[in-house]
Amino acid sequence: MTNGSEKMCTRFSYTIPRERLKRQFNIQIREQELQYSYNIGAGDGAYVVTNQSTELQVFRFGFIPQWAQSASVGLNFANAAVESIATQDTFRMAVRQHRCIVFADSFYEWRRQGLHTQPYRFAMQGGGAMIFAGVWSEWMSEDLEIFRTFAVLTCAANADLLPFSARMPVILQEPTQITRWLSEANLQTSLALLRPLKEGLLSAYPIDPRLENADFNQPELHHIYSFASEEERERWT
Repeated sequence: MTNGSEKMCTRFSYTIPRERLKRQFNIQIREQELQYSYNIGAGDGAYVVTNQSTELQVFRFGFIPQWAQSASVGLNFANAAVESIATQDTFRMAVRQHRCIVFADSFYEWRRQGLHTQPYRFAMQGGGAMIFAGVWSEWMSEDLEIFRTFAVLTCAANADLLPFSARMPVILQEPTQITRWLSEANLQTSLALLRPLKEGLLSAYPIDPRLENADFNQPELHHIYSFASEEERERWT
């Protein structure tokens, strides 16, 4: 049983410099300058690379399935659980044919404190890129507008996340994991890659509760929230 919420990966951030991204992942980047975003939620754009292209692209967070009658359906499918992805109608073709990786530098989770919930930022120890496993979709509306969207895959939480949530995003840490997720033809081999991150690799600290406001997209969301004690601040910095 968890002491945290049942929320999954619904908010994350991206602040990776262009040259670091290009050097580390050897991908094609057309944008002159990548846009930083501190509060990416369902309906917002994020950077992805798909199994069909090595070019960095912007897709909308929130998977629109082929059966959808409206683009708003995608807002309900920000995440896909690895335990059911191979059989669930919404995702079963995507996990076989439309895989992607999603670039982030952190994600957010909430923890109940008294009568309130406090958001926390989770990032890799020492900083650096965070690569989520995802699936993507291309969907066309009745007026012929094309939507390219994605969902972040989630798995059971590791020990670092359990006080906050029962779930966590699937984070692909090794280059071989990333390559195999994008290119492996065997479904069972691919699904075996989708496991919780080894514990102890993430750092977490409390952040500004204004994260709840989807329109609040400021660098302050990466700062330690002011209620933290001096000892806690030293531990989190």
